[in-house]
Amino acid sequence: MDFEVERHAVAEIDVAAEGLRSITNLVANLSVAKVTSAVTGSDVEAVSTAAPTTGDAFRYDAASGQYVFNLSTKSLSKGTWRLSIDMHDGVTRTATISLK
Repeated sequence: MDFEVERHAVAEIDVAAEGLRSITNLVANLSVAKVTSAVTGSDVEAVSTAAPTTGDAFRYDAASGQYVFNLSTKSLSKGTWRLSIDMHDGVTRTATISLK
């Protein structure tokens, strides 16, 4: 997925797909790492652009039944970034985005 620098990217967890439809108090955190020449750098704290999210935590959107994180891209440079979602269940879920 391509996103613009100086904007925000939306990360969502589809709880139905994860088999967690009835969980509305899940703790999920997001981190980002720059990928350069297929080498992934160190994770850095993700910054949200939306209340009531604090720090790197996802917020639950009851209307959509999803956990949402509006990722600020202001401090990220152009290039490829790996998003890592930690739902504290021993499984790290990742996605890759490109900033242009």
